[in-house]
Amino acid sequence: MKPFEGYRLYKSSSSASGPWTLLGEYDLPDNQYGPNIGLEYEYSDLGLLNNFEYYYSVTAYSKPDSVTFFPSQESTITGNVKIVIPGTPPPETVGQVAVVPNPYRGDIAYHDFNPPWEKPEGTRKTWMEQDRRIQFLNLPLECEIKIYTLAGDLVSTIMHNNPEKGFEDWNLTSSIGQAIASGIYLYTVEDKRNGKIQVGKFVIIK
Repeated sequence: MKPFEGYRLYKSSSSASGPWTLLGEYDLPDNQYGPNIGLEYEYSDLGLLNNFEYYYSVTAYSKPDSVTFFPSQESTITGNVKIVIPGTPPPETVGQVAVVPNPYRGDIAYHDFNPPWEKPEGTRKTWMEQDRRIQFLNLPLECEIKIYTLAGDLVSTIMHNNPEKGFEDWNLTSSIGQAIASGIYLYTVEDKRNGKIQVGKFVIIK
């Protein structure tokens, strides 16, 4: 008897290590195991948010052993995780760049959103000050973002060069690692391919 019975599709909006939600389970039809719904090959996940990371994994599971009564076994969820980031492709040049959230409010627990807007970096479980972030949207393929105070002092520079991801995050710290204060900030985005520059502003309220 061939041991393969079916596969399961999982999703996480937190990290590549979970927690996981089971989206679907598909198994071989016409046998005494499982719901016998057949092996589907397409799944459409609706309601995703642009520029958020989602994690998906497909596992295979076996039939239980009817002779030794050994239970069904399943492959590891974290063994083949794929990251998906929905969103529009980068525009041809600057002109549509925006900042979100704007204003950024320190009294909002962005890390408690589902999916979380701010996530602890790496394997750390606890949210910290350096996990704050705003996001620059609609960036052209190759550009340079500069962030200034209203007095014209340069706070930070972000280089962007990505043909698929039209956004960049900033953790609200200066180029020397200091957390910025509340206030109005200016930014410029220069398209490195044609020299065009867009100017904008955003507000930080802590």
